[in-house]
Amino acid sequence: MPNDLPEDINLENIVFFDVCLTCDDEKLTKVSNDIWDKYLATEFKVSGRGKKPTTPYKRQFETLFINLLLNFHDSLEKLIAIPMGKSVYAKSRYNSLHLTERFPDIVRKAEKVGLIERTVGIYTPNAKKLTRIWPTPLLEAELEKCEIDTSKVLRIEQTSNKRREVIILNRKDETSDKSVPVDYEDTEESNKLREDVRFY
Repeated sequence: MPNDLPEDINLENIVFFDVCLTCDDEKLTKVSNDIWDKYLATEFKVSGRGKKPTTPYKRQFETLFINLLLNFHDSLEKLIAIPMGKSVYAKSRYNSLHLTERFPDIVRKAEKVGLIERTVGIYTPNAKKLTRIWPTPLLEAELEKCEIDTSKVLRIEQTSNKRREVIILNRKDETSDKSVPVDYEDTEESNKLREDVRFY
């Protein structure tokens, strides 16, 4: 990560990382897999022993890749604001793709191998700013090759919206005084509310 940001980088011009983004397009999946195999696979070998991740690391990288791809084709001047705390990727209804606590490591390794640039987030009692990421010229060259049109973007976003939890229960975190989402058991009422919100 460079000490001095490029002049054209605006840390306040952002889109938020979407934990529900993935893709069923074989060509895009192949590009993502090829990048993973070339740059990151050796960093995340899974041995025969121990607990395997709920979602393979390669599939978790695909979520990062699709976020970068859609932003590249939609609004390259915007940076992606991404949470890097492991607790964000805990197993819950808000993490439908089951990204794991190793996901922040994937982001860091993507920076290390030259795929993305990153500014580290700020977490103090008086300020909180998520980490920002954006593609390097190396990754931009790969993203340029991807055929992406409006219909494909809509399909990806619709799939993401179907996965996203729309009924969010919050509580105040006593340590940070911020509202944080908490898991809950579904009831007949929550299921009905979810159907209504998705309808709208």
